Amino acid sequence: MTGPLNSADAAPDPPRKFAGERFRDAGLSLNGLWAYYYGIGGNADEFDLDGYLNGLTTLDQAQMALVDTALEELGNESPGRSASW
Repeated sequence: MTGPLNSADAAPDPPRKFAGERFRDAGLSLNGLWAYYYGIGGNADEFDLDGYLNGLTTLDQAQMALVDTALEELGNESPGRSASW
C-alpha cells in the first residue's frame, strides 16, 4: 500500500495552471494583477501571487477565486481602454 503523493510529486492543480496561463496570455504585469487582486480583497502578497501563478505555491480557495475574478475583470476591459495596471 502506498501513501498519498507529496506536493513535489503532484501535478499542478488545474485552477492554478489555468490562472497562470490566463495571466501570461493576458499580457498583464504581475504588479498590476496583484494591485487589482489586493484591491478586491486579496490578502496574498505579490511574492505569493507570483509563486501561485508559476505553480510553486498554493492559495486557499477564497484567494484562488479572487485571483480568478481579478483575471476575469482585467481581461474583460475593452481593448481601447488602457488600465493603469
